[in-house]
Amino acid sequence: RSFSASTASTSSTNPSTNLLNSINHIEAGISPSDIMSARRSIEGEIAEIAAQTATLEDIDGLKEALDNLALGNDFPAQDADWSRIFHQRLAVATHNPVWALVNENIWNLMRSPLMETIRIRTKIYQNRRRRQKQRREVIACIEKRDPAGARKAMEDHIDHVTQFLFDKPVT
Repeated sequence: RSFSASTASTSSTNPSTNLLNSINHIEAGISPSDIMSARRSIEGEIAEIAAQTATLEDIDGLKEALDNLALGNDFPAQDADWSRIFHQRLAVATHNPVWALVNENIWNLMRSPLMETIRIRTKIYQNRRRRQKQRREVIACIEKRDPAGARKAMEDHIDHVTQFLFDKPVT
């Protein structure tokens, strides 16, 4: 499998498979808080590495995803899940396929029916302006080749999403 800036893998569109996966996650003891805590660590690392390895093509792909997010072209279309695509392209920008695979699995968890229900009830899709600013900051740090700044910007982004979804920080 080739990993490039245009890679935008998405999970199964089969609702039965997604529901079964969600039930398996719950049975395995994986909570939404667990997912967000792991995202903070993993995606912070991914952003830091991407700031050192991203090509101009990678950065253009991130900007394209951000532009589509700003247009609201990401919900509920599975083939245009621009938030997921942004984060997957960020992982691809590390040029290490293991990070892309790890990120893809985290986003499979993020798109479980349980997490979707939480997102819909909190109206996160309608409240995206601050998250857009945070993603722009991640891209700016990558363009400046500022690994520490990229990590901090991503951690701030995940912290904001976590606070918004659960009304409390997750550690």
